[in-house]
Amino acid sequence: MKNLTYSLLLIIYLGLTNVVLALDELTDPRQVTGIACHVYDGECAVALSGESFGVQHQCASTQARWDSFDPNGKAMLALLTSAQNTGKNVRLNIHDCFPNIAPGRPNVPTFNFVIIGCGVIDEC
Repeated sequence: MKNLTYSLLLIIYLGLTNVVLALDELTDPRQVTGIACHVYDGECAVALSGESFGVQHQCASTQARWDSFDPNGKAMLALLTSAQNTGKNVRLNIHDCFPNIAPGRPNVPTFNFVIIGCGVIDEC
C-alpha cells in the first residue's frame, strides 16, 4: 500500500511538473545586443535581437531580467557576456515576469535557464 501511495504521488507530481513546464517559453536563437546590471540591488538585464518574447506571461519585451545576487545569477551574467563577446546565439527559457518593485517600470520577462550556441535542443 505504501508503494502504491508513493507511485500515485510521483505520477501526480510529474503531471503537475509537465503542466508548469508547458507554460514556459523557449525563445528562438538570438544575438545578445546589450547587458546591464545595477550595482545597488543586483538586478541585471539582457537585451536580445528579434521580436518580443514573454507574451504568454503578459510581460512582452526584447529584454529579460534576473537577480545577479542569486547563487546562479553571476553564472548567467558570465554566460551571457561570453555569448555577446563571441557572437554566439542564445536561447532563454522564459518562465515568469521579473518582480517589478518600482512604480512605472514596465514588466519584463525573467528566465530559468539559457542555452548558448546551437545543437543542444535543435539546430539554429
